[in-house]
Amino acid sequence: ASDPAVIDFERAAEDDRVFQLPVPDGVPAWLQGAQVFGVRGADGFRFVRCPFSAAEELRWTRAALCEWAEPPNESNLQAHHGPVTGLFDSHVRCGSRP
Repeated sequence: ASDPAVIDFERAAEDDRVFQLPVPDGVPAWLQGAQVFGVRGADGFRFVRCPFSAAEELRWTRAALCEWAEPPNESNLQAHHGPVTGLFDSHVRCGSRP
């Protein structure tokens, strides 16, 4: 049995709490193929499904892990360790795996 508090967006069409929204005209090309959903009772919440191609997903992931986590950007690690640089590269060099 599934948890009634969990929304499975793979089955959004079967869930009366979920409604699909049109992708507005004029959005960037990378967003035009996405599916956008809202949830009744959660005004302003949007779930965007499949906005990126595989190559774009890798590009954004790398930026988040390798560029945006670097100073001068702030992260929650700075409170404990001060400025942290090269965190993801260190992870890769050490051969760490999840």
